[in-house]
Amino acid sequence: MIGSVVLFFLILLAVYKLPFYRFPEINPFLLPLLLVIKVLASFGVWWYYYHKPTFGIESDLYQFYNVANQIQHQLPWLEELKVIFGLSASEATNKTLITIDYWHKLHDYGVVNDNRLMIRMNMILNWMIGNNFSSHSICFSFIGFSGSVYLLKMIRSITTKYLFIYAVILFLLPSGLIWTGSMFKETTLLFTLGGTTYFLTTIILKQRSKTAYLYFFIFAVLLLQTKPLYSLLFLYTFICFYFVSKLKFARFKRSYLLTFFLPIIMVIGITSFMNNKINDQEIRQGKGLDLPLLLKNKQEDFYYDVKVFHPETVVDLHRIDRSYGSILCAIPSALKNVFLMPILLSFQKWEMIPFGLELIVLYAFLVIALIYPKKNHWELNHLFFCLFLTSLLCLLFLGLTIPIEGLIVKYAAPVMPFIFLYTAIHVDWDKINFVKSFEARLINK
Repeated sequence: MIGSVVLFFLILLAVYKLPFYRFPEINPFLLPLLLVIKVLASFGVWWYYYHKPTFGIESDLYQFYNVANQIQHQLPWLEELKVIFGLSASEATNKTLITIDYWHKLHDYGVVNDNRLMIRMNMILNWMIGNNFSSHSICFSFIGFSGSVYLLKMIRSITTKYLFIYAVILFLLPSGLIWTGSMFKETTLLFTLGGTTYFLTTIILKQRSKTAYLYFFIFAVLLLQTKPLYSLLFLYTFICFYFVSKLKFARFKRSYLLTFFLPIIMVIGITSFMNNKINDQEIRQGKGLDLPLLLKNKQEDFYYDVKVFHPETVVDLHRIDRSYGSILCAIPSALKNVFLMPILLSFQKWEMIPFGLELIVLYAFLVIALIYPKKNHWELNHLFFCLFLTSLLCLLFLGLTIPIEGLIVKYAAPVMPFIFLYTAIHVDWDKINFVKSFEARLINK
């Protein structure tokens, strides 16, 4: 316990002293305070899961840590290093790994097994700071916090006004505070999204250097090791944005939408024609792309989780069959589950109150943006339009496939900041007096 406290204060000192975490427009004590809040929230999640009567100690929060320890106890140190860095291990090691549940993930769908990145990170932390759950939890809080800092630096590279509003959005949204500060995959996803977005912005704004390209490549590779859907969608978004930003079209959004959706429609059409005879097992092995069947399988996997672990947390979900018509019919139900159910369920379950309030604040931002609209420079407006569009597609996927309202909120946490930020940049904060006065107090004069 003493080691965890010492580690926390060292990280806190680094946040206060290091230039990376300093913003001239923000009081230097604000970010350390936000880190303290994030760490406290992560320990609150730890306590909640530990005392949860069903599924608590079997959740991802504990399993990544436990599996990392299990692998290290069963393997010699050289084989352990091979596993950490993804090198070719011995046959005996592979036989051991395939028996470990969270390492050997049955429903891969032929893409990256995103559990393994989390397990490897815990194995590395065991080497660096020892086998201590609370220390690991503090490190993951710091990782999620650093992802939000990258997004704040990205915003500052475009505008330096009202950074405290963006800081509040990035660090204090309930979904982000709870789900991107603990030992969850959403934490690493936020970190990799933040880094990739920041260095892409650096490149786009012509502040180019070999270092920026190198870091963008590193973060893009790490992003691909996290949740496959998010990583592929966001990397595709970045490619499309970079391509369209080089064109001289007068209508950026129209050009971007065409560039973004036309290849997707073509791929869906071609694969639908080619995969008429593909079966369920081949889809799960990644031997073909059939979007309706993929969504149907994801639904079935989550309904299995409902029966085993979450029998009391089901929301209405339109069942998808192997047709695009069933997907279209399921969209209204999906949007309701993402953008309305957390508010309705907050009246029934205390755990949902923060997330219901979060959506209410989002809708309040939308109203304020209509009352006090603002025109932005094209870089800010268009970049966030691309991130906003991709975030909506991710949320739609969650609404289509997940019948568990708590998991919808959890998986949505890494992309909710982009939804809020796109709304916030369209508000003319200069016309709101109390916002101007509050910012003046936070500025470091």
